[in-house]
Amino acid sequence: MASKNNIREAIVSYAIEKALVEYGNSAYEEVYYKLHSEYALHFVDCFHNPDTLRKVLLETFGDAYCNVVELIRAQLGEYSSQEHVRKFLKALE
Repeated sequence: MASKNNIREAIVSYAIEKALVEYGNSAYEEVYYKLHSEYALHFVDCFHNPDTLRKVLLETFGDAYCNVVELIRAQLGEYSSQEHVRKFLKALE
């Protein structure tokens, strides 16, 4: 059986991916490439590395990274009220 942590990682990963696709055509590829090539991370790793994701979003989108964070929050929906997910979102701000 999957642990709660694995489920949270998957939910957050999916929300990040969906938000980036929604944000724009190349956003997903740009962020994926930077995470993977510069930090050896995948989207699923971002739940435990929100500071790195924030850094990559800021480098990629500048001040507009806040728009991506809001899309991630929207994708998380009801999960954004869970304590661990709230902490993840807070670290992205």
